[in-house]
This record gives sequence, C-alpha cells and structure tokens, in this order.
Amino acid sequence: MKLAVCVLFLSLVSFHGALAQQSLELEHIIELTSGRNATIMAAVSSDTATELPLLVALDCCGVEAPQAVSAGPDRESQFVLKVHAPLNATPGYHTLTVSAGSASKTITINVKESDLANRMPGLTRYADSLRLMASEEAAKGASMDDANVMLDFVSDRLAKARMALENDDEAALYDALMATERKLYHEIPLAISSAAGAASLRGYIWAPVAVIALAAGLILLRMRS
Repeated sequence: MKLAVCVLFLSLVSFHGALAQQSLELEHIIELTSGRNATIMAAVSSDTATELPLLVALDCCGVEAPQAVSAGPDRESQFVLKVHAPLNATPGYHTLTVSAGSASKTITINVKESDLANRMPGLTRYADSLRLMASEEAAKGASMDDANVMLDFVSDRLAKARMALENDDEAALYDALMATERKLYHEIPLAISSAAGAASLRGYIWAPVAVIALAAGLILLRMRS
C-alpha cells in the first residue's frame, strides 16, 4: 500500500474565560486516490493548560486520530491524522471536520477513483463483446470451446475483482485484473480468430468437393437415363 503524505497544519486555537474566542485557519484541499493513505499533521494551542477531546468526522474514509490532545499557553501540541480512502470510496469532494475542545475546522478532501477500479467497467464490457463474438462465430460452425473456457475464467476473475474492491484488497484486485487483461487482450481474441479461420478454411476446402460431387451425380443420372 503506497502512502501519500499530505502535511497540513490545522490552527486550532481555543480560548477559555470571560472572553472566549476561537481562531481557525485551514484553506487547503487534499487530493486522495481511493486505496491510498494520507497523513495530516495538525497543531492545537490553548490559552490555558488543558486536555482537549478530539473529534474527527469524514463520511468517505477511515480516519485514525488520538482521542484527546494536551495543550497550553506555552506550547503548541501537534498530532497526526491518518486518512485512508477505501478502494470503493465514492469519488468527489468530501468534508473532513476536526474539533479540539471548542475549536473546530472543516476542510475538503477530493477523492479520486483509483486506476484499478477505473479499469473494471471497460474490462467487463469488452468481455461481454468477446462472448458475443464467440457466440456468433459458433453459429457459423466454428468451435469456440477453448474461447468459452477462457471467457468463463475471465468471468470468475472479474467476480473476484469486484469482491476485492468491496474488501478494499488492492493486491487481490491487481492480481485479478492482470489475469483478466492477459486473457481478454491476447489469448481470447487469438482463440476466436483461429477457430473462425479454421472454420472458413474447412468451408473453402469442402465447397469445391461438394460441387464436384454434385456434378458427378448429375452425369450419372444422365447416363442412366
């Protein structure tokens, strides 16, 4: 699993007392690809020594964060947020809200679909088109046994890929898609074209034979008559 490190400082300032004031500065937009991680460095300060409960909300992704952070007037406390976007995370903009005591801030995270997840619809459509092609050639007399075995293999691997996507298993998704692409882009088209070519060749060979046989039959009929 690759790690995308995004360093981002949350200025969380919490003031307690008669004149309670808060100041938050956070203007960055983070881009995160599904299946990847991001580390966000944050900082909190307070005008009094205190332990501030930390709350983090993000609708698309998992976030690891400490439950509380200690802050005081003479020091700025830093803490780390670890964000993980699962492979099946919905692409688009999502809001991350961080609260430390009475201070809070919301930022935007742009989740992008991973390349692996993006390949699946196209592979599924191509597999369907090859199965249709094999069916059409079989109707013309070509033997599509080898092609159909490989197409069934592809269907199984695509099912495994969908399961890996749901389970957020990038390694299993990669293996399933690589096996699928080898079959779809090389082996299956070759099997279909070879079988179709063999069927056409048989047609070219037997057509003249059939014509000769028909002519011979007509000659024999005339001789007998």
